[in-house]
Amino acid sequence: MKKKKISDQQIAFIESELKSGDAKAQKTALQNLAALYRRGGYIGGDRIGGMETLIVSQLLIIGQDKKVARWGLNALAQLGRWATCQRYVEAAISLYPGDPEIEAAGAAALCKMLSSHTKDIEALNRIDPRIWKLAALQTCDPKRIDLTDIKINVERDDKEILKLALITIGVNRDIEHLFHPRHSNGTFVRELCAHDDPIVQQYSVWAVTENVRLDLQHLGLSFDSIENLPPNVQSKMYQLAAQRLPDPRRRLDLIVQGSYAHSIEAREGLAKGVRHSYFDGLESAVLPWLQQETVPVIRGNLAEHIAAYSAECGPYMDMARQSFEEDQSLRGRILLGAEGTPLYGQLKAQQDPDLFSLIGEEGDLASILKAARKAKSMPKKSVCMLLASPRGEPPLRLDQEVRDAVQKLKLVEKPSVEIDIRPQWAVKLSEFTDHLLNSKPQIVHFSGHGGSGAIFVEDELGMATPLPADGLAALIEAVGNIECVVLNACHSADLTAATKAHVKVVIGCDASIDDAAAITFTRSFYRALAHGKDYESSFKIAVADVTAQNGTVEAKKYKMQI
Repeated sequence: MKKKKISDQQIAFIESELKSGDAKAQKTALQNLAALYRRGGYIGGDRIGGMETLIVSQLLIIGQDKKVARWGLNALAQLGRWATCQRYVEAAISLYPGDPEIEAAGAAALCKMLSSHTKDIEALNRIDPRIWKLAALQTCDPKRIDLTDIKINVERDDKEILKLALITIGVNRDIEHLFHPRHSNGTFVRELCAHDDPIVQQYSVWAVTENVRLDLQHLGLSFDSIENLPPNVQSKMYQLAAQRLPDPRRRLDLIVQGSYAHSIEAREGLAKGVRHSYFDGLESAVLPWLQQETVPVIRGNLAEHIAAYSAECGPYMDMARQSFEEDQSLRGRILLGAEGTPLYGQLKAQQDPDLFSLIGEEGDLASILKAARKAKSMPKKSVCMLLASPRGEPPLRLDQEVRDAVQKLKLVEKPSVEIDIRPQWAVKLSEFTDHLLNSKPQIVHFSGHGGSGAIFVEDELGMATPLPADGLAALIEAVGNIECVVLNACHSADLTAATKAHVKVVIGCDASIDDAAAITFTRSFYRALAHGKDYESSFKIAVADVTAQNGTVEAKKYKMQI
């Protein structure tokens, strides 16, 4: 494999994400770094020490997201050096005793760093031999590992062993007939695609995506039933379709379908697949998707893709320039994608005064990311927007409500407050608390159906199930640190009294609300907050907008308790 030095721009972006404090961004950056190395990339000697230091600093943080620790170890398995990283890797393994994922990632790193003397690595003696040997296959020459006791049984082995075997296949380090002396690895990958554990399914689809010797005949799942799969498996299926499906029409259809998937995880997987591929007509799916997408990491992948292929597609060139000018949050990703294309020089030559005045004459991605961090010093309000339109109930235009609100926020000139809307689609009662804890919002916004002293979310089958006033109030109180609750649902005013005891402001509706009025209220309320208005003033502005655009009758239905 031909080696290629990873550019300073790519390194700057990865370093910025690792310093962000956002576990999701850190994990993704580490995944991307490991992928760059697997494709022949490397960091030059003048930068490698700094990257090692950044990664090992993430390993031993008490309470660290385990996925960040695991992917830190996976990254060190690609670039780490024994003298500088060994003790940190072994300490991380000790910090998570008996955790097979951490043990496997740590073993792979240690064996890579001391590949010629794996028998001398003392830490391996504390790990199940099957785990460390399967992990070592990812980074070491199989001839240096005693594999006589490694036998894989698809029916009886637990998911951790199967997952490790699939990872070995996915990183193209597998030895033929790993599972069985008479059957190819592809045969067993196809069988494991139908495994009853979603994680095993996920890694099976990923192995088909990544292994150069496997193709779609080794996929034991159908693209026709993708929406019935768990979100993590949908994610890998959409990524595979975007990267390797040979029929361009079918490929485009699936990309369009996936861009509207309720699951953020599924859409993120699709965006990863789209990032490094282009074919004629793809812009007809990607450009509308970028305009309606609200999740920052997905928007970033799409923006990077658009910039990377701007020389091949005129509409991409126009959108990249427009987004670079109007959306500061995407500038770093656009520059990253544009690297090596004519667009990169054109963007730097624009010398945008609001941005380049902050970064002097250097103008590289590292400085732009620093400037973006400075620009983010404004106050921020996070909105956990919970959306539910259960099966069997009248359909609601929830996608339009989110899209309009996000678009209005983009048009706010010189905002005083950053409003971060995080939509959660098809919210289930069992997931309600998870969304609140994960989002850590100042504002909780529910859009959906209401009535009889309850709002209606979904059960496990997608049907309507009530969340009564006392239940909602108890959740709001238990999670804490929530300032405002907006219940943009019919007959939701009944819930406001119980909730008001635990927050500053509650907004509800005392009758059935028209869809158009609900959309107007949402976009106007959050636009006013972005301009620095307080909750009461923002409510008054939103009600005034509903009066003007949807009529007095609809406007009077909105009630606020302070």
